Amino acid sequence: MNDVRSRKQERQARLWGYNKLIGLTGIIKAFQAGCQSRHEMAELLDVTEEYLQECIDCYRDKYGVCTEVDNYIIYFIPCLAVMEKV
Repeated sequence: MNDVRSRKQERQARLWGYNKLIGLTGIIKAFQAGCQSRHEMAELLDVTEEYLQECIDCYRDKYGVCTEVDNYIIYFIPCLAVMEKV
């Protein structure tokens, strides 16, 4: 895609899809379910491992090191981790 607008639109469409199929709440749901690997997460969320990895990469680009959702902190760097705040 040579056109900057097309690339931006494609990125927005992918982000919409990631939020719709997985979302930050889906990552938290996988944590609560006790998922220990990306394979288990992908299976629980009913997506492929490749799609899950693309989603995580996109969120890492968007949020940086971590982001906070409700009482949870999701870390993207150095690796995916979820911690519940007490």
